[in-house]
Amino acid sequence: MQALFESAAGEEWLDPSLAIYTDYSVETKPTARDMARNLVSRGLPAILVIDNCNSSTHGELARICSSGTSNVSLLTVEYDVRDDEPERTEVFRLHSASPDMVSRWLGHSFPNVSRVDRRTIATFSDGNFRVASALAGTLGRGETLGKLKSRDLFERFFQQRNEPDHTLLMSAQELSLLYSIECNDVSREGELGRLATIRGVGAGTLFSALTELQNRGVVQARGRWRAVLPQAIANWLASSALERIPSAHFDEFCSSLTQRMQQSLSRRLRYLHDSAQAREIVARWLDTNGPLGDLLKRGEDGFQILENIAPVSPESVLVRLEREVESLNESLIPALEVRHRWRWIRLIKHLAYESTMFERAATLQALFLAAEPAGHKNDSARGAFAELFQARLSGTRATPEQRRDVVRKLARSQDSAQRRCASVALASLF
Repeated sequence: MQALFESAAGEEWLDPSLAIYTDYSVETKPTARDMARNLVSRGLPAILVIDNCNSSTHGELARICSSGTSNVSLLTVEYDVRDDEPERTEVFRLHSASPDMVSRWLGHSFPNVSRVDRRTIATFSDGNFRVASALAGTLGRGETLGKLKSRDLFERFFQQRNEPDHTLLMSAQELSLLYSIECNDVSREGELGRLATIRGVGAGTLFSALTELQNRGVVQARGRWRAVLPQAIANWLASSALERIPSAHFDEFCSSLTQRMQQSLSRRLRYLHDSAQAREIVARWLDTNGPLGDLLKRGEDGFQILENIAPVSPESVLVRLEREVESLNESLIPALEVRHRWRWIRLIKHLAYESTMFERAATLQALFLAAEPAGHKNDSARGAFAELFQARLSGTRATPEQRRDVVRKLARSQDSAQRRCASVALASLF
């Protein structure tokens, strides 16, 4: 079921609970928001399902579907769930299947695969049945995976039963750098054309690669968008691309991207925290004179990129935030005027997770709390700051002694606002 809606001819479906929205041209097709408003205004009970829905769109749809007169239930699907779910939203996370389950399934679906190979495939697939199926399908009768390493298994899954194609592999690596890519525009200014500059090929080369990869089940399509999936394969391909692209060339490429492409690239980097090249890229990005040195001046879009890359190099992100706060003013009051203040507060709390960064992150969070007048509630840092000092569910790996040290430092400050922060932390400790 895609949505409850009227057909192009204005006819209603006989079963209002299972209507399919179809037959609209690109020019007349309503947006998800239009569909939600239409459903609410008609007062019919319905379930609106939106796939690949980002958090911003979900928030708008949630507000529409939760109005007093609404009989519409909303279900959105997204791979990368954020922490800031709107009110009245329940999040269900689907975890990968266990290796034992995948192994048993392989035994039923591929009886020719040995028990040892089933276990190897199940472990490699990380609970993804599509990866397991494709890899098992490459085994002929009597053939075994032996002691192949992970990289060999990746290449086997990628090639399947085709001959090795180094050019296709490089195209797949480059396409994987973006979380998703628009494929209809094959001009030099389109997303394929910009991505093709990495290797100096034409957009048509990458378009042909997308088609071949889609035939192999490595690329999925949704309208004009394409994405290399599953993510485990895409992450491996993207890491391989970063290893072979010179840093100066990659930085020049990043600077030439549109805002949407930079967002998409940052989403891919989010999952490459084990890549030394990815960590170096983030450090260069966040330098004042780096390719994306103006991130914090871009508003919400820039901060979204910063949140995406924070797991790759938390230290670099914390340094960038500290530098930004210091540049505001010696006075702490301007911290109240920082755009997207709640996002700063949430990100700083996440950065306090590792014990090595706790003191600096907690101190930075205290600046935001100290800037708040008594009784301030709008985007207040009080709750996030206090949680860092809780005995349980603090969201940090800092030791009790580290937390007490921060409280002592704040309590001994000559600034009354800093001492007030110490009181908040001390109350949370107890």
